[in-house]
Amino acid sequence: MAAYEISDNLRKYKQAAANKNAAERLVSEKFQRVAGLKAKLESLRQQQASIKIAADTINAGLKYIFFDNKRLSLAPQDGKYCLKSNGRNVNPKDISVGERNALALCYFFTHIFARQDVDTRYKQDILLVIDDPVSSFDFDNRVGVTSFLNYQIQRVAEGNPDSKLILLTHDLTTAYDLHKSAKRFARYYRRVNDGIRFDIRLLKLVRYTVEPLDEVEQNEYTELLDTTYRYASSNDTHDELTIGNVVRRLLEAFSTFNYKCGFEDIAYEPTARTRLNGHSAYFQSRLHRIVLHGESHSEVHVRGLIDDLEFRTCLEPHEKRLTCRDILCLLYLLNPDHVKTHLKDDRRDEAIHAIEAWIGDLPVVSPDASTTTDTANHQGQPSQPATT
Repeated sequence: MAAYEISDNLRKYKQAAANKNAAERLVSEKFQRVAGLKAKLESLRQQQASIKIAADTINAGLKYIFFDNKRLSLAPQDGKYCLKSNGRNVNPKDISVGERNALALCYFFTHIFARQDVDTRYKQDILLVIDDPVSSFDFDNRVGVTSFLNYQIQRVAEGNPDSKLILLTHDLTTAYDLHKSAKRFARYYRRVNDGIRFDIRLLKLVRYTVEPLDEVEQNEYTELLDTTYRYASSNDTHDELTIGNVVRRLLEAFSTFNYKCGFEDIAYEPTARTRLNGHSAYFQSRLHRIVLHGESHSEVHVRGLIDDLEFRTCLEPHEKRLTCRDILCLLYLLNPDHVKTHLKDDRRDEAIHAIEAWIGDLPVVSPDASTTTDTANHQGQPSQPATT
């Protein structure tokens, strides 16, 4: 009788208990989902904070390089980096190659120390490899970039003496400057740290092998001019792989410091045109052809002439030697005393005689290109170099 009387209530109780268990499971699932969403939200907030921290670090590096906190900066916006130049939004493609290099360098040092405390980020034993940090486009930023590199190298070395750094560069000035500053820092560090020594080596690549580079100060511009003449006046393939970079830097240095213009514009500069006389139209055409020889019209290639790879693959050996001769003739016509001064003593007379002979072989092109006087065989194989 009792079981009969409570059977309906027992059924309702069991149904309510089942409903309660189902509701508790649903609540538990909701709580777990909320917890997951909160964790994801916190992760996004941390990433946003990380972006801001990274932007602050990169901006500090850019300020160090340019000595100006408005020249170039990053601003976090919607979880992304917004690039600004003098406070205005810009696209990366619209800033100079030198500015892009500086930005990449600052980003590199920020990225390798990501998610590390400021106080411990240099404590790890690390290996850094930096390739050509000061390119031919960085004349205006050379001091800032070199100072920034020097600062970072010292922080890495001081943080952990077992860390290692390999820096590759085509630029002798950069190599010597960083080598001297590294040696100064090493002497200081040895004095205050019980004689701990750093192994600092200055090496050069010669014929696919590495050998010590003399620490005696060299005039880099003289080396560039000498290398260009040596390649132009012989069949030696010693500089075959790097002559493009050598010629580009020689032209850039000469045009920048003598005429305050890019090398591609030097033949159009009024004073230069006067000195070139009947050869100005030829050199205008010649320089234009050199710039665009790689068949690439991108801004980077036009600004940078042609890199080593393009110079090596797009020009035949005789054409490269002819190009080097033309460049030497151009410099000699514009400033003969300048060229004579930078030619090395042991080959100065020979080089002057050779360059003057090459100038005699230059075609005279009228400004309207209607008349061309072609001497020797300038459009074919270059004539044999003059010797003494």
